[in-house]
Amino acid sequence: MQSAKETLHKVVQGDSGKDSTTQSKPGLERDMEPKPTKVHLDTHGTQEGSAPYCPCGKLKGKNAVVTGVRIKAVFDKVDILINNAATRNESGGIMDISEEQWSYLFRVNVDSYFHLTKAILPSMGKGGSIINSASVDSYIGVPSRLDYATSKGAVVAFTRSLSNELIKKGIRVNAVAAGPVWTPMLASSVDKKGQEGHGLGNSTPMGRLGQPSEVATTYVFLASGESRFMSGQTLHPNGGIVVNG
Repeated sequence: MQSAKETLHKVVQGDSGKDSTTQSKPGLERDMEPKPTKVHLDTHGTQEGSAPYCPCGKLKGKNAVVTGVRIKAVFDKVDILINNAATRNESGGIMDISEEQWSYLFRVNVDSYFHLTKAILPSMGKGGSIINSASVDSYIGVPSRLDYATSKGAVVAFTRSLSNELIKKGIRVNAVAAGPVWTPMLASSVDKKGQEGHGLGNSTPMGRLGQPSEVATTYVFLASGESRFMSGQTLHPNGGIVVNG
């Protein structure tokens, strides 16, 4: 049975949270990031099992095609694609969301998945695995994050539809809809009171936030041959929040 460590070529698009933790798991490295930070640039390429680094900028049109060509030049073949780029705001209700904010959030959370997947597919063959990052918000509905929850619902639909298309080519497509996880993106959205001060620790039945490492293992599973009978599915590491769908 093929493990993630034995699956050699991966492309991970994302931020500084779950994707950086996934990088530390056996056989998975982060290769792409829209806005690389100094920490990432300093450490990437020095860790055991590190991979070439490709800042990708805005993934759309010709830029996405060029990114795909650059990746193919390095890897020739891509076995795993993890779409993990995301942004969110505490936006209030629908009347508080501007058209510009709505469009920007969808460009990052949905359009980038479409463009990068389309650019990578020519380099991915039978046995490939695509993993998209959704969110528990898309299942439970969060009025204060209407735009974010809607965009992540689109990711779930994208995952199911793409799976039905690519499964004929032997490529699996799944998603991970994590619950609240203490990532840099979440940390930047709260003040110095910390997670307890905002009640975030009580937002799951387990009474705490998840850690990136607790979610990263689901990506490793979906990337490995151990999940070879799964496609079009969404996994829910969310601290016990019951969802339907």
